[in-house]
Amino acid sequence: MRQIMIKLIAILAIASFSLVAAQDPAEPKCGVCMEGNEVLCSSETSYYFCFNGETYGEEEECTGDTVCTNGDAICVARTELSDTVKNLCADGGPGGCGSCGNGAKYTCVSKTQAGRCINGDIASVISCKDDEICIADIESGSVCVPQCAADYLKKSPTCSGDAQYTTPTPAPVTTPSPDDRNRICIAASEGVTALFFYAYADASCKSAVYCQRNSVSSNDWKSLYRTCSAPTPYFDTRLKSCVATKPTNCPVATTTTTTATTTTTAATTTTAATTTTTASQQPNEPEESPSAP
Repeated sequence: MRQIMIKLIAILAIASFSLVAAQDPAEPKCGVCMEGNEVLCSSETSYYFCFNGETYGEEEECTGDTVCTNGDAICVARTELSDTVKNLCADGGPGGCGSCGNGAKYTCVSKTQAGRCINGDIASVISCKDDEICIADIESGSVCVPQCAADYLKKSPTCSGDAQYTTPTPAPVTTPSPDDRNRICIAASEGVTALFFYAYADASCKSAVYCQRNSVSSNDWKSLYRTCSAPTPYFDTRLKSCVATKPTNCPVATTTTTTATTTTTAATTTTAATTTTTASQQPNEPEESPSAP
């Protein structure tokens, strides 16, 4: 009975993979059989031959500095790519180990672990079952595939090596002190007549400080610190809310350069240093009328 179930799973996996490979033939895509050159690019440098919209044979590899394309030559040098001959898996496709390219919802982070992709980043890790391996380019539902099905499909784990993936430890979040928030508000208020506004806490634009004062001449600020997290990790001071993409009004990091000038006379040598500071952009765009956080 177990052998029958294993064969059934393998057959279903093959049928599902062939169906996905055959879909939407008109538009060349990574992981899809193409009508033009009759291949399926499984990664940036590997491909399968296709017949009637289904893959067959062993996985082939491009040589040298060539990549899998929709061109008749299949593998084309990067310098010869064009608007019509494209590197279909340039964004990692569905097959890169640890890659969340091409809008993938899941990727593989080890032989037996899958990663959930959110906004192009690995947000969490899931372990496959004991008899499963992770194949990112299977595109047939779950990336965790039974070993027997992988054998029938002649597919190998996307990730090599036996090491297990460990979620990186995020850097500790530093909360600005009241004095830090006050300095942020003072700096952001230069040339601003509004009594209420938001200012970016730093150049990452993932946090902001709400600034409030009683009068334009006052430096007695009431402030609140706000942070954002996935799936809307950035704060937009114009919208006064967390957003998914980095706002265009993010400040530019401050840079400092020092130029040394040396003057030599018969008796003495004097060296003077001139420091030039490039300030960040105005970190906030205040509202014309007051508004609460």
